[in-house]
Amino acid sequence: MPRRPSAARAADPRRTALWVLAIVGVLAAVALCIAFVDTPVAHGMLAWIDSVPVEVVETLGYWAGDWALGPALLAVALIWAGVRWRRLLLTVAVAYLTRTAAVEGLKWLTGRPRPREMDGLTTFYGPGAGHNSFPSGHAAFGFMFAVLLSAYFPRYRVLWYAGAVLICAARMTADAHFVSDVLMGGLIGVLTAMLALRWWPPN
Repeated sequence: MPRRPSAARAADPRRTALWVLAIVGVLAAVALCIAFVDTPVAHGMLAWIDSVPVEVVETLGYWAGDWALGPALLAVALIWAGVRWRRLLLTVAVAYLTRTAAVEGLKWLTGRPRPREMDGLTTFYGPGAGHNSFPSGHAAFGFMFAVLLSAYFPRYRVLWYAGAVLICAARMTADAHFVSDVLMGGLIGVLTAMLALRWWPPN
């Protein structure tokens, strides 16, 4: 008599289907934002840009979502990881390289100017145009790091994801990215981190 598949194996198709639905949902949201949301939100942000609280958020979000502060954040995470620091370092390196390739490739292919370059209007000029708004590298970095830290330190996952959302908000208030830019960047960050964790889980 053939054996029944284990519960874990039986759950895999459902989990895969949920992931596919989530990815399709985010991509649909990106398309809707490009068509209907990006320009109105970018115009609305102009009224907030010069306020002091927003400038503080912008500064924190910029440095936290970039490799300017990234090494310090990674060093703290590695010390915190203890005996698992080598595995965490490898996972971060693989996820970051994959994330960078995806982000920079899409930036080159789409050639989308930043909101501040077009007074909030959105357009795509195509490959090699020299514009780099879509997708947001900061958002990709923030969500990549949030997913990895949540796998190693799940007790504080709310903090990690709150930081990623802060980075996204900071890039929009800085008039540097549209809503669809940060949505796509966030999706890339999550997927590249999950891919790395699939090969090198915390253990």
